[in-house]
Amino acid sequence: MAPFPKRRKVEQVEELTFDPTARQDYLTGFHKRKVQRAGHARELAEKKAREEKVEARKQVKHSVMYIRLTLQLMVMYRSATSANKTSRDMLQKLTQFWKSNRTTTTPTRTRRTG
Repeated sequence: MAPFPKRRKVEQVEELTFDPTARQDYLTGFHKRKVQRAGHARELAEKKAREEKVEARKQVKHSVMYIRLTLQLMVMYRSATSANKTSRDMLQKLTQFWKSNRTTTTPTRTRRTG
């Protein structure tokens, strides 16, 4: 015959106290906690929207810089085709600078939530 399994020693609770005000706070606090969660979610959404707006502004600024460099390159190219060798060297340097500052990302559109 197998030995009996050992029983865990369970501590007996001497006295159980009941607090009716704590129960009432718990039962009536559902709406308060729900409103608090919604407020926290709203704050996070506003913070995320602000960050997206800042990122969009940065991308627009970078796009404007890209367009300006492209226009400068076009002007330099026109003047360098008929000019001397130093202008062509300057054109190559500008082309290298333009390629190094070019970005491959495009601005993203953000949804408006109402």
